[in-house]
Amino acid sequence: MPTLPQLLAGSVVRPPAELGDSLLGVVARPNGHKTSTVVRAVEHVRRMRGGSQSHLMRCSDGNYYVVKFQNNPQHRRVLVNELLGTILAARLALPTATVAIIEVSEDLIRLTPDLCIQTAGTRIPCQSGLQFGSRFVVDPRRVTVVNGLPDKRLSSVENLKEFVGMLVFDKWTCNADGRQVIFGRPSSSANYQAWMIDQGFCFNAAEWNFPDAPLQGLYFTPTVYEQVRGIEIFEPWLEALESEITGQVLLDIVKAIPPEWYEYDSTSINRLLERLDSRKSKVRELLWSVCKSCPHVFPNWTSGSATQEEKKHKSRKHRDVFTDKDLLRLRQACKALRNDLYCNAETWAIHYNVPEDLLIRMLTDWLVSDLMGVEHTPAAYFIPEKDECHECETDQLADERGLPQNEGQAAQIRAAWPPSEITSVEVLTDHRQPLPFVVLLQARSSRGMWTFSDKTEATDFAYGLAGWR
Repeated sequence: MPTLPQLLAGSVVRPPAELGDSLLGVVARPNGHKTSTVVRAVEHVRRMRGGSQSHLMRCSDGNYYVVKFQNNPQHRRVLVNELLGTILAARLALPTATVAIIEVSEDLIRLTPDLCIQTAGTRIPCQSGLQFGSRFVVDPRRVTVVNGLPDKRLSSVENLKEFVGMLVFDKWTCNADGRQVIFGRPSSSANYQAWMIDQGFCFNAAEWNFPDAPLQGLYFTPTVYEQVRGIEIFEPWLEALESEITGQVLLDIVKAIPPEWYEYDSTSINRLLERLDSRKSKVRELLWSVCKSCPHVFPNWTSGSATQEEKKHKSRKHRDVFTDKDLLRLRQACKALRNDLYCNAETWAIHYNVPEDLLIRMLTDWLVSDLMGVEHTPAAYFIPEKDECHECETDQLADERGLPQNEGQAAQIRAAWPPSEITSVEVLTDHRQPLPFVVLLQARSSRGMWTFSDKTEATDFAYGLAGWR
């Protein structure tokens, strides 16, 4: 069998397939399904969360795709990483989304203002042409997908064992990000299923090198790795990596990638394939490194794990000097905590039927307030203003400020808002105003606002309003 360098020596860059044609030939899934096609985007649905500023779009095959554009803020090489990484993970029989090359026309971008990239306060239209698309794993109109689950529910995920196989993949490809996963289920009575998404930071994102570190590529909670009791559990995927991913497979995948995604730099992408091919025998060593360096990741791995007391002492230890490795761990821990907060916010927003974005804003305020030792901002502050809301004029605010017991003012307020119409009165801090304290009156169909420079006056005024109910 020829080696990868020999294959690369005779390879040429080919244009992508025509619209609707199957790509990648021998790289199809084991079940015979196509792994990638080229389809047209026909409708923009919404912007997705994340640093690449991807967009959910409906395409000509009737499916929905998360589309990453060539001019995304992370780098156009991220598109190469996504396509190459997702297909390689599928070759290892890991649960990934179906991928496609999405053609986005200039007309669609011109007619859709939200198809833009936002950087440093500017809006740049998304680039037309061929983009990367990851098919939405379920119909977003019928099935709710979440970014994370509480630990108690994680243990009942149908394909929990695939987290172990995905770690083999992430160590092989040097995924510089934490493992990104989404969960969905067809009905409320069914167990959740996990899909491994977002391979954009494989091969160290745009750098295309392999600076290995023990914590890279891990899912943020060790709960998914409690099933690991030794190196043996990784063997099915290690064997598949060494037998299924040949040099010819790597080359065939890359030949189907639009060359503009890697700026026609065949030298760099060939070097990437060579290093990727040579790393297959290194993955066992990388897994052992995780066990020895971070025993808390695999709490049930019998070899090389620390005692509970040693783990507690290590977690509490204060360090005066931080190495680069320590800073990487701190960054990964912060990202894991952030992801955990986002995941739980989505879970509780669904549970209490409240808007997720408002919940996240309110949680952020509570965290900052707790650190600063100040009161939490009232919940009413986070409710968006409606067009029909009544706002007092500036001159009225000036007249009313500081006169909470003025009988003439009280008569005016009672005339505008009868006591039976008032639903709440709160004092909040408005950092957008020169005078920081605002009394907010919520009525059934309107709202009133008064500003004060002194919190005591604002509070007394609010008590007066509330007392009329």
